[in-house]
Amino acid sequence: MGNGMMGYAGQGYGYGSSLFGGFSHSVFSLLYWVLLLAGLYFLVRWLIEAVSGKSACLVSATPVASISALEILKQRYARGEISREEFERIKQELA
Repeated sequence: MGNGMMGYAGQGYGYGSSLFGGFSHSVFSLLYWVLLLAGLYFLVRWLIEAVSGKSACLVSATPVASISALEILKQRYARGEISREEFERIKQELA
């Protein structure tokens, strides 16, 4: 032992002397990457929804087939997509 280091096993090297030291490091490392990737996935999904103004969800609160043309017209008018004159004209055409 001429280099000044004592020959004690497990002191200052590796992950310590814990029985599960290497195993717990692997589990936490895997958990870190899974959570990081899941977070990135949901962030990108949220950004796409925010930019497009649409929900990525395939299930709608109200089925499209159950909404009448008049109801769609009323919604468009309420959102300001069409003017009062357009609303009245299209309403007369639907009647």
